[in-house]
Amino acid sequence: MKPSLPRGSRFESRIRDGLTQRGVFFETASEDIPGRPDIVFPNQKVAIFLDGCFWHGCPTHWREPRVNADYWTHRMEQTRRHDRFVERRLMSEGWKVGRFWEHEPTQIILTRIVRLKATAAS
Repeated sequence: MKPSLPRGSRFESRIRDGLTQRGVFFETASEDIPGRPDIVFPNQKVAIFLDGCFWHGCPTHWREPRVNADYWTHRMEQTRRHDRFVERRLMSEGWKVGRFWEHEPTQIILTRIVRLKATAAS
């Protein structure tokens, strides 16, 4: 099972609310899409992943915990490998994939999602 931010986290809610305010219609991923992306535009085959810095090992913010360091380091390596695998699989099936970190500015994420959706539609 992919570790991810819980559905409805503040980060996800912020992005979903921002898309809704812009009039952008989206779906939340169903279990039949590899990796269960957080936001999906099925007609354009665009999958969006909203990654938490801790759970997905952000290269800028992730720090090895002091307790159980071996476990967490191994888990982060597995998560990063899984994220890359899912991204490659979706791309091989014709999907465009966007992956965004929770520390990125909301407006920049929203602009990039809208742009990705638009380029996939054309």
